[in-house]
Amino acid sequence: MLINNRIKYYRNINKLTQKDLAERIGVRVATISDYETNKVIPNIENLIKITKVFKIKIDDLIEY
Repeated sequence: MLINNRIKYYRNINKLTQKDLAERIGVRVATISDYETNKVIPNIENLIKITKVFKIKIDDLIEY
């Protein structure tokens, strides 16, 4: 599963909207949309923020 799908997956299981996640990590809603549609890959700073919101390890988001 690609990172964009993992972000969407964890957002959905945490019952967050794109707006909720955007507010929690300090970005625009369009940025979350871009992450989830694979238009943009989150930078490391935002990846860390996302993992803190979801309470997961960064390995859970990154495909290797």
